[in-house]
Amino acid sequence: MVLVVLVAACGDKTAGPGAFEVKRDLKTTSKKSSGLPGTGMATLSDAAPSLNVVNDTALGQAFKAALAESALVNKGAIDVTLITDPKDPPANGTMKVAIELTALFAHVPEISQLDANIAGTLVYKNRSAADLGKELAEVVVDHLEGAKLPANVGPPTTKVTKAVSITPGPPTCTLHEDGVVRCWEPRGGAPYSIPSLTGSKAIDAGNNFGLCGIRADGRAYCVDAWDNSIKLEARDVCGVANATAISVGQASACALLANGHVKCWAGRAEAFEPCDKGTPAVEVKGVTAATVLDTGSFKSCVLTKDGSVQCWELCDDKCRSGVVGEVDPKNPPLAAPVKGITKATNVLVGFEVCATVKDNKVTCVERGGKARTITLPEPVQKLSYGMDGACGLGASGSVYCWHEKPTATKTEAVTDVADFGAGMYGSCAITKTGEVLCWGGPDSAKDAPPKPITFRD
Repeated sequence: MVLVVLVAACGDKTAGPGAFEVKRDLKTTSKKSSGLPGTGMATLSDAAPSLNVVNDTALGQAFKAALAESALVNKGAIDVTLITDPKDPPANGTMKVAIELTALFAHVPEISQLDANIAGTLVYKNRSAADLGKELAEVVVDHLEGAKLPANVGPPTTKVTKAVSITPGPPTCTLHEDGVVRCWEPRGGAPYSIPSLTGSKAIDAGNNFGLCGIRADGRAYCVDAWDNSIKLEARDVCGVANATAISVGQASACALLANGHVKCWAGRAEAFEPCDKGTPAVEVKGVTAATVLDTGSFKSCVLTKDGSVQCWELCDDKCRSGVVGEVDPKNPPLAAPVKGITKATNVLVGFEVCATVKDNKVTCVERGGKARTITLPEPVQKLSYGMDGACGLGASGSVYCWHEKPTATKTEAVTDVADFGAGMYGSCAITKTGEVLCWGGPDSAKDAPPKPITFRD
């Protein structure tokens, strides 16, 4: 939107020999745009407070000094080019003015950019170059204040604590020690915190479903899971309380409850608040003692207290939703044990079901029941997916992946890993020292090194 404004104002007038006067005849053409960092907008780091003025005259120096006194100016990245004719104006006369302004303001989770061209004349009497500089600074500040930016404008001030969990999506998100969730789009952009999710104790994301998590009180929520938008809108899931873990698939998500039961829901608006007319999450039949949960594109599985694995189809032959992988709330899924897996300590769901069955052995069972065992060089701490198939995180912090062959290959990209995972646009890991690294994906060169993700809150 382009707004054209005619500004006409007078400065102070006094009587006598020292009388002064300023008349403005300025037209302003402006544009304001707002959105999430990295989605066609600048990044949060680009909006770090700074003031750059292009004009090295005495008038320009006074102009910059007056701008620096504004509280709003000091909250954004301000770039101004000021041109006056004449450059060094006399005490009386008419001065032509041209101001090009670009201002970036962060107001987490969004960022706003203000662009303006202000041009016209000042007719003045008994005014010094410094006075005129202050006059023009007032014009700029008035324009910025008229943009009516949100009350939380300015860079985030909280210290970034260590990331403890990472879930590639899109969006890719990290959960930090203080319960803050930060996300970024995989094709670029700096991470941004989502204030409404502060206090989370678990998160997970899926390529199509988006991000979901658990609040400190055990309520489950999801972000933008109902309309494929990127608005960072969080809504609580209807019918889920006392959750301890969460797992997101392609069209459904599930939560593990404190009592060992599991509830699942589809990525439809009726599964989320407001719940008075919605469809609450449905409880999975046959699951009563689950300890670990994982949700894939087509099915979900749990590890139970006795080390067995139970799975259920998210949309079986009785499903009425018509969407593959979307749980039907009117036809609760029924869990069944997976033959060939006993005394497991972890579970992973893909085109096959995998589970850690001994310190360094992983058994994978195909849909038809055929089983195979993969032996890793060291004890397995976690199962997840990487860009090269199913993966296991070793006790040393190394990641080993396997696909069709029954042998695991070490991922050379990263070492000393504490948490990792993969999504549509590549793999990401948190090292034991707290560094966040991402690599691979369709936009990366085959041998490109991991890219560190920098948090600048």
